[in-house]
Amino acid sequence: MVHRLRSEYAVMMLTGSMREYIINAKKLLLESIVRVDNGLGFLPSIWYAARILRDCMKYPEATIENTSEPGTLILIGIKDKFFKRFKLSTRKVVFKVAFRLLIGTRAHDPFESDLLDWFVWEIKKSDWPPRIAGRPQLPYWIEAEE
Repeated sequence: MVHRLRSEYAVMMLTGSMREYIINAKKLLLESIVRVDNGLGFLPSIWYAARILRDCMKYPEATIENTSEPGTLILIGIKDKFFKRFKLSTRKVVFKVAFRLLIGTRAHDPFESDLLDWFVWEIKKSDWPPRIAGRPQLPYWIEAEE
């Protein structure tokens, strides 16, 4: 776990200028998700969903320049490959937010990073089915050369 705390990103998030922001952002994010999950009406759900997106887009981005943890670097590479292929502009912001939150949390939060590691290893151990040929479909997804 110590290696996560050595990256510039982790230090900024845990001990630096972003510490209070991250604590409050996570609290608001979780509160918003719970409220949407509890079956709010349509308009309050839209408001909270917008708040979640807005707060997550303010989340600092982990990059190959500011982090060194191997799992985080792998996720950054996967994100880059994903956005070379994904072409559905109306949903791009949702995936940008998801990757920013996932990678940022992986880079600085040892507990939640361990949960993600467990999840990934469970997938690796399972008999996960292969991708279906031609899916996702054109024009939303373009297979790129490796």
